[in-house]
Amino acid sequence: MKNRVFLITTFIIAFGINNCYANFEDIEHSFAKEEIVELQTLEIVNGDENGRFFPNDLITRAEFAKLACVILGESTPKSSENIFADVPENHWAVDYINYCYNQGLVLGVNSGIVGEIEPLYFVDLDENGNEIGINKLEYIDSIAALSEENYQKSRQFAPEQNISFSEALKILVIALGYEPVAEKSGYPYGYLEVASDIGISTGISFSSEQLLTRENAAKLIHNSLYLPIMISNTVDDENGEYVVYIICNGDHDSVEHITLYKKFFKN
Repeated sequence: MKNRVFLITTFIIAFGINNCYANFEDIEHSFAKEEIVELQTLEIVNGDENGRFFPNDLITRAEFAKLACVILGESTPKSSENIFADVPENHWAVDYINYCYNQGLVLGVNSGIVGEIEPLYFVDLDENGNEIGINKLEYIDSIAALSEENYQKSRQFAPEQNISFSEALKILVIALGYEPVAEKSGYPYGYLEVASDIGISTGISFSSEQLLTRENAAKLIHNSLYLPIMISNTVDDENGEYVVYIICNGDHDSVEHITLYKKFFKN
């Protein structure tokens, strides 16, 4: 039984190279001003050496990968292997991107074609030799995985490509543990629905393929910090082995209230 629950650079300095703890001078008119200031206080985001945040600039896939790592308590992850052909070992975000991949938060872009959106789509052969689409877990043991020797060399992440709302929301839904719920309807609609239902996208109007600005990213990240995570428990009883999913909202004596903020940022 396989069950998985896993609780991007235009301006690299603004999301993690140099620290700048004074209030940003360019967020006065941002709708997410309060959220940006709080994320700065928590050392999740920071600005350039001139105290600017660039709230209306777009954010890349690499920059958002770093944000995902930080809110999961991994501000300096280390990776032992290089996963994507277009993210070399000397890329500033290589460890963040590899960590996100290893945690199931990202897959990459389709067949190495920059511009395609998540999720990565795999092709296998059925028993009659016909091509069929399968998911990542099935691919690992598939005929295609054994025969495509160049797959690892061609796998792409497109780190400098600007991230869309649907891509960013997928990452956050998985980070909070709600992937099993979202996958009932699949990507992107299942993830957009879950993000709306649990509150990740509260306070923002957008279209799914709209590109994410830095102030919108701050709003989504801030929302996500205070939402209850979902965890899984494997139960083995007279009914057999199965997985129970629990939303940690504290509504029951036996269920603790758990958020990313409480796990990684509350002193």
